Amino acid sequence: MKKITLFLFISMFPIITFGLTLNPTTFIASNINNLANGTTVNLQAGIYTLNRATLDAWSAGVLGKSNITYARTGSGTVLIKYSGIYQTEMILKNATNLLFENITFENIKVTYDHCINSTMNYLTSTVQNIDPAVDYNTVALLAFNYGDNCTISNCYLKWTYTGFNGKCVKSYRGTNHKFINNAIMGNLRGAYEIFSDISQPKSNVLVQGGYIERQITGGYEDHGVYFHDVSGGVIDGLIAKGWSETGSGGSIKIKNSDDIEVKNCTFFTSGILLRTGDVGSTWQHLENIYIHDNSIISTTASNMSISTYMTPNANYDNPKALVFDNNKIFNDGITVNNNASLFNQYSSRAGKNGGVYGNGYKSSSSISLTSGINNSGNYVLTTPAPTETGSVSFTSPANGASFASGSNVDITTSTTGVFQYVSIKVDGVWVAQDNITPYTFSLTGLTDGTHTIEVYGKLVDDTWATGQIITINILAPPVTYTEKFESLTSKANTWLSNQLDTLDNTLVWNVNAKVESVNRFGTGTSIYFFEGVSGLKSNSFLGGISSFSVQCKDLWNPGVGRKLNLLINGNVVDSIIHTGTETYTFSVNNINIPGNVSIEIKNVELNTVGNNAVGIDNISWTTYSGAAKAPRAVNRGNIISTTEEPNVFPNPFNSDLKIDSASKFSSATLYDLSGKMIINQSLIGKSMIVLSPSYYIAPEGMYILRLNGENGIKTFKIIRK
Repeated sequence: MKKITLFLFISMFPIITFGLTLNPTTFIASNINNLANGTTVNLQAGIYTLNRATLDAWSAGVLGKSNITYARTGSGTVLIKYSGIYQTEMILKNATNLLFENITFENIKVTYDHCINSTMNYLTSTVQNIDPAVDYNTVALLAFNYGDNCTISNCYLKWTYTGFNGKCVKSYRGTNHKFINNAIMGNLRGAYEIFSDISQPKSNVLVQGGYIERQITGGYEDHGVYFHDVSGGVIDGLIAKGWSETGSGGSIKIKNSDDIEVKNCTFFTSGILLRTGDVGSTWQHLENIYIHDNSIISTTASNMSISTYMTPNANYDNPKALVFDNNKIFNDGITVNNNASLFNQYSSRAGKNGGVYGNGYKSSSSISLTSGINNSGNYVLTTPAPTETGSVSFTSPANGASFASGSNVDITTSTTGVFQYVSIKVDGVWVAQDNITPYTFSLTGLTDGTHTIEVYGKLVDDTWATGQIITINILAPPVTYTEKFESLTSKANTWLSNQLDTLDNTLVWNVNAKVESVNRFGTGTSIYFFEGVSGLKSNSFLGGISSFSVQCKDLWNPGVGRKLNLLINGNVVDSIIHTGTETYTFSVNNINIPGNVSIEIKNVELNTVGNNAVGIDNISWTTYSGAAKAPRAVNRGNIISTTEEPNVFPNPFNSDLKIDSASKFSSATLYDLSGKMIINQSLIGKSMIVLSPSYYIAPEGMYILRLNGENGIKTFKIIRK
């Protein structure tokens, strides 16, 4: 669980406290060109402008080494940019367990060459300028060349160069490489190009999750994900958008490949192209392909949502063992014009014979297949196509959940769509941001009481997702209170008929009983009331109730039974029936009702014999969630405040915002609704302060005032007009 303290964002990346620590000044060739195995290089935030010699030293420092890590330490951004005019490449060779983490690169292509078990994690990369003479087929932002079991994950890559459209990630040959949860966009030809060779071992490549978007309509394009000569691969849970419904477009292209699975993906604007190679290719086949559980929202009915095409050549194989299963094709159908006996062969990837099964398609389109191709269960879609609108909601806690005072509130979320980040607000104030899925938070330092928690986020296409607001309760430690009726001593021997009185604990009670000074319970003043009467009922108070007890004594007619009901919020939670003259205790445990509650004690009529009075004293209850005391109000003209809270006025305000009774707090901070701090001022030793932000930094609108103190934080919504 990533721990994010209230009003403080703690990075979700590990804080590294060992190894070599460098900053932009100390990041020089002599410090990095000969690292020992196992070295962790902690990079402090800043801009590192590196020349070719320094990049070469960096490469030399990891050559053939194992367990080398370069990662940001602390907060902020580590930006590493090339000092030259055009993009350059840094090649890191023959390393094992190499890790680059939480680094931003500009105009530097990072390539892992023949590396093993190595990772690029949480990288950001852009390209600003490329040498016009360069072969655009060699250009990328991140790349693998050969190697085994390397991973690019959680990276944000954007092709910003406008001279030509480019590809962001390239992998040439190699085995068991993984590309997980990356966001790739910009002026793209393609997002991923995975190229292997028939002479290589099984590729076993994985593209999982993430979002790719071609954000330009013109220029050259070459597929969102391009599998070329790949043997063994999975594309799972990817969202793609922006590639055209043409032979050079397509969200996915699988060419000259076998043992491939595409599942659980959402493709906007175009779908999946399946091809065999050009004339003269040495490996011209398409075999054991399993495409299932995808949503394809093509722009038009072009018959290219799932399309197979064989280059006319006497040396190629028709597709073998292809399974299209349970896909939803919202604006198109499926057309297959291939040899049925080959198409229908058994697919080990799907575990069934080839065919077209259970796919939904547009009502005005069709499933058009060569005679003899297996098919069943295909149907016309009646549900609308998915939209690109994302949403984020709480998985936990549940709305209305309660937590003990001082405990952490762990938050987990679920999302649809692909996000740049997800944020949390507490009581209207931004407190934390997470840009790594799964989006989780841990809030500490919440004051006792009810809080609103809002989750929201920005999608990778810069639109805002639908969020959610819930309330949670922070329960104060249980407190036990006792009412002895001593505050009614002056009203002894008086009948009170539904009279409101503030008793010993400052709670207001409705008393419908006679006050006695007779010492029936050994404590002085008590009250009694007759059958059919609710002798005592409190106003509603915060804190809930977990247990209750009251001392009782049956008065007069000692042989006649009496029954008392305890009602909480008007509902009977327990009763007691008693006959005799002795003092007895009516106690109830495990009531456990949170929130606002009221207590009521009623003498229930059991028989027709009169004078069945019951005397009571020493009422005791324990709150379920904290103090039941009502704060004493202090009247200051037309302003009402309490001793527990400062007085913030006027609200709305024009020029001056005043904070009175502020001595319990150490500082006052004003934020705008984005979480930006406007003004901060100390409250130490001051009974009143005045905040006077200029209209330049705080124009008309709503703001959040936060008061910090030893006992917690209080927030106020403030309006400037």
